[in-house]
Amino acid sequence: MDRTDRKAQNRTPAWHRNPGADADIVLIDPEREVRVDDRFYHCLCEVSVYQGWTFKGMATTTIVRGRVMMEDGETVGKPGWGRYVPRGPAAAGGTA
Repeated sequence: MDRTDRKAQNRTPAWHRNPGADADIVLIDPEREVRVDDRFYHCLCEVSVYQGWTFKGMATTTIVRGRVMMEDGETVGKPGWGRYVPRGPAAAGGTA
């Protein structure tokens, strides 16, 4: 059983569920290989520590709040759809 299968079979604990909350979805192709180069990022990023690396297993489609944002590896969502999510102290190495 691979990692994806294990995650799919592990149900979310009741205390982590939030009825009515957004259910963002990411579909991956575990066999797809990509090389990080100047065309890889779709942002204003000028440098990456992963430049020249090859990765296997990439997202092909993402759905955010019910809208397709990436399809077949290409951004199709409209700019401005994102939402800032503040991070708590745990993200900075503290405790939540």
